[in-house]
Amino acid sequence: MDNYDIIVIGAGPAGYISAIRCAQLGMKTACVDDRIGKQGEPVLGGTCLNVGCIPSKSLLESSALYEKIRDGAAEHGIVTCEVTHDVDAMVANKDRIVQDLTGGIETLFRSNGVKWLQGRGQLLPGRQVRVTRHDGSVQTLDAANVILATGSAPMARRGGEECGTAVDRTKPRACDDPRTESFLFDDPYWDDAFDSYHDPTLRTCCRR
Repeated sequence: MDNYDIIVIGAGPAGYISAIRCAQLGMKTACVDDRIGKQGEPVLGGTCLNVGCIPSKSLLESSALYEKIRDGAAEHGIVTCEVTHDVDAMVANKDRIVQDLTGGIETLFRSNGVKWLQGRGQLLPGRQVRVTRHDGSVQTLDAANVILATGSAPMARRGGEECGTAVDRTKPRACDDPRTESFLFDDPYWDDAFDSYHDPTLRTCCRR
């Protein structure tokens, strides 16, 4: 059984920062996380980097730039042809940003000696952590200290199927091109993301 000074369960902003700092202070550190990214591979960064804050800000920045050029260029004496937006390109840009940032965390883990355990962590009595990997194998670890940084998930709502597509932070695919459906928002992150499209044809029938 492997022994660690610190095991962090969760690799979002709280978890990965804690793990890196503990390793920098000389503690043998592991970080457990079970998130699978858009490409089907394990990723670090939690909700914030993968489907929350960072993707939303990227889409908001792209749409704000589109709106500024479309509505504000003329007053500065800049003449443009018809300005349109390409949703696929916006999403691709968002994906590149996410990949760069999550890859950066992986690099920091390696350079600071943090062991990344890809799987689901479960706290056991006696400061033990059981890790169930994606292939189904199980490993039990001993830790002098455990940091729980597991984040949260929205509750499922009843009746969402009557209103269109229920969207939560675990379904980033639903935001790739939302203009053909109506949506029920279970998460404020997606409120921002859908607002970023600046498209009056979006049919949002329920909003949180």
